[in-house]
Parts: sequence; C-alpha cells; structure tokens
Amino acid sequence: AISPAIIFPIGMGVCFSLHLALSRVLRIEHPLVSLFYTALGVFIPLSLVVPFLWHMPSLLTLVGMILIGLVGMVGLFSFARSSELAPLPAVAAFAYTETIWTLAFNVLLFHELFNVRMFVGSLLVIGVTAYMIFHEARLHKVS
Repeated sequence: AISPAIIFPIGMGVCFSLHLALSRVLRIEHPLVSLFYTALGVFIPLSLVVPFLWHMPSLLTLVGMILIGLVGMVGLFSFARSSELAPLPAVAAFAYTETIWTLAFNVLLFHELFNVRMFVGSLLVIGVTAYMIFHEARLHKVS
C-alpha cells in the first residue's frame, strides 16, 4: 500500500545497506570499531529527540530493551565480522532471510495465519539468497 509510512521501511533498507557497505569499508578495522560508528550514528540523531519524548520505562520494558540491544549488537557484530570474510553480496543475501524469520516467529508465537503472499515472498527471498550465494561462490572460484 502506498502511504507516507512507506518511508520508514525504505529508510531502514537504505540505512542497513549503508551499514553493510561501510562495514565492508571498515573491514581492516576490528568489528567493534564498526559497531562503535554504528552506535554513534544512531546516538547523535536520537540524542536530539529523546529528551522531548522520554518517559521512564517499566522494569519489563527495560529488560526487553536490553535484550533487543544485546541481540542487535550480536547481529551487527556478526555482519561486521562476516563482511571481513566474505563478499558483501553474499553477506547481504543472508540479511534478506530476516523477513522469513520474522514470518516464522509471527506464525509460531503470535499465531498469525500463513497466507499465499507470505509463501510467495518467502520463496522469492530464498531464491534470491540462493542465487546470490551461488553466484558469489562461482565468481570467487574463477578468480
């Protein structure tokens, strides 16, 4: 659906692509350096907004925020490390499987009905991911 809210997933996609590309540029540095710059890039703009929107979270919300932060840190560290070791298109292809994991968790945890659009989208993501991995493997065997 076309709506002003479409700017958020597009913006997220652009930011994630930039993050992967910059992680590749910083591959000579330790992955924690990449995480630092990622955190700094989020911290600076949010520090301008948060003072006007902040309210004290409940203990459960705070625990959830900490867990999300830890999972995000492990994920970003893994992407930074993998971008040192593998071609960026192959690394990015694995990131696209996030949509499949999200669908699986929605079905399993929230009992969302799996429909034809989800199935076709999952097949598309799996197909593109497989193509990118095999394409990159073939390119690097030749060179």
